[in-house]
Amino acid sequence: MAKNNYKKPSGQLRLSQLITTYGPGAIIEMPEYTGIIRGLEFWSNNKYDDSTLLSEPRLTNKLKTLLGKNYKLKTPPPDESAPNKPNTSVKVMRFPRWFMSQQIDLDKFKGFRSRLLIRETQLEKNEFLDDDKKKHNVMPVPYVMACPQGHIDDIDWRKFSHAKNSNTDGTNIDCDRQLWFAVRGSGGDIKDQFVRCECGASNSIATADDINNIALGYCYGKQPWLGNNEQEDCGKPNRLLLKNASNVYFPQTIGAISLPEEDQKLQNQIDSVWNYIEHVETIDDLNYERKKDDVKNALKDFSNEEVLTSIIKRKNSQDQKSKNVKEAEIELLVKVNDQNAIDNPVNYFQSEELARSPENNHYIDKINKIILVHKLREVVALIGFTRFEPTSVDLAGELDIGVKTAPLSKEANWLPAIENKGEGIFIEFSQTAIENWLNNRKLIARKKELSEAYEKWCQNQHGGKKYDLDIVYIMLHSLSHMLMTTIALDCGYPTSSLKERIYSFDGIGYGILIYTGSSGSEGTLGGLIEVGRNIEKYIKYAIESFKLCSNDPVCAQHDPTNEHEQRFLHGAACHGCLLISETSCEKRNEFLDRALVVSTIETNGSEFFEC
Repeated sequence: MAKNNYKKPSGQLRLSQLITTYGPGAIIEMPEYTGIIRGLEFWSNNKYDDSTLLSEPRLTNKLKTLLGKNYKLKTPPPDESAPNKPNTSVKVMRFPRWFMSQQIDLDKFKGFRSRLLIRETQLEKNEFLDDDKKKHNVMPVPYVMACPQGHIDDIDWRKFSHAKNSNTDGTNIDCDRQLWFAVRGSGGDIKDQFVRCECGASNSIATADDINNIALGYCYGKQPWLGNNEQEDCGKPNRLLLKNASNVYFPQTIGAISLPEEDQKLQNQIDSVWNYIEHVETIDDLNYERKKDDVKNALKDFSNEEVLTSIIKRKNSQDQKSKNVKEAEIELLVKVNDQNAIDNPVNYFQSEELARSPENNHYIDKINKIILVHKLREVVALIGFTRFEPTSVDLAGELDIGVKTAPLSKEANWLPAIENKGEGIFIEFSQTAIENWLNNRKLIARKKELSEAYEKWCQNQHGGKKYDLDIVYIMLHSLSHMLMTTIALDCGYPTSSLKERIYSFDGIGYGILIYTGSSGSEGTLGGLIEVGRNIEKYIKYAIESFKLCSNDPVCAQHDPTNEHEQRFLHGAACHGCLLISETSCEKRNEFLDRALVVSTIETNGSEFFEC
């Protein structure tokens, strides 16, 4: 899908990758060159019609609250070969713009393996012609410089190599002798990598990697993905960044599950023509829009009064705007009724309540309801990104809008989004059982210990915002990981394909939604539903098997306040028990503690499920 200005597409990406991995500002390796994904203005859905619009009112309302502006949600542009979609693509700009030769010179500097260091302007047809008229194939340099605000730029290697030391701006930078990237020994250590000039000047890459020095100077706020000359005020110290490292790009996404409305059929039809009727205020406005064939056909089964009432309700649902997305979801999940039956084809959300097993299972006494979700739809939107460190969210899943994120565009009125279709299992917990557990004296002591560790974590965060520690969330989150690990053995999906949404809202509801989804049109295959029919068995097995971890007693005895380990957000949790794929976890494997769910060899009495 990535496309160069003058050639056929240089590579292809899945739609989901443009939301989670290769959105605007991300560096991508393609067969012909390395580049940076350009801003939304350079994507072709900024130009063609609204056929790729996605409708999810709860999500668009929340985005307006968070970002202060109405944004449309669009799927990324399809492949160029898609019918009726000419010239569709995502543009990529070549980056970095410094290169080094693929040929290694062992004689240039004794004891070093050296490569020519070359600017893009010195290339001719992707090759470098040296003074002896010898052609050199080239590849991008491995390093660039960036700052935590998302800005990124090439390193001025001439200035860097001629600096007297890491704290000076450089001397003799008018020297125009040839630069070399020289590696001593095996080259595995950054201290063995140097940029050297034929005049004798030299500097180690390790100098640039030392954050206590300002070897790379201060950031000019460069935003090359938005345009060649785009930049903003910054002034933060530049930091060395390996262009292929995992901390180059952290997408900031927000998602919502599409849940049933009072009249789902009407809602679906309104969704299909929302771009026509979103500005309707009166019956006269609606009558005018109904003259258009698309609107006329979509709304032919509904009266003007029904349609207008629904439009106004959607536009003016202030209570939904004030709630976070997950709060609205749990309110509807606990009220699932017959209109969501599996034989209702118009619903995005199709479900059935699981009948309780006659078998005596005292663990299930703490659960109010188990819902098998045969069909669900999740819409996920990309709203920005960071470098070096991901953005933080509170335990309810709300974005911390105080964290500076890099923009996806200069002026676009839309955001890239995808819809995943799948299935899931929702478990609602008894509020009475949770209230009784919260009054447990041993739990109160455990909460104090976890809170002290959380305070230390907040202090270590660079400008990190402090939230109240929700001990119920941590318990449900830990149980969710136990269940995903257990279910994955039988459901046909690997753990990395499962996802979770944790709901912890006092007075509204407590629950876990474990689900899987695919951006393909067919959704998923029903494996979770089959496992869900015996979910009571899996709950019992998870609770009893996770009392012991393969890393016990070390895991169970972990002190979350320990300054040396720096694992402030983990209680009894490690890779032997609760830690799973980060793509499955909504909190990046943080806020976990086995001891809140089951008794361990170290703690007893603070668990939710008594054994």
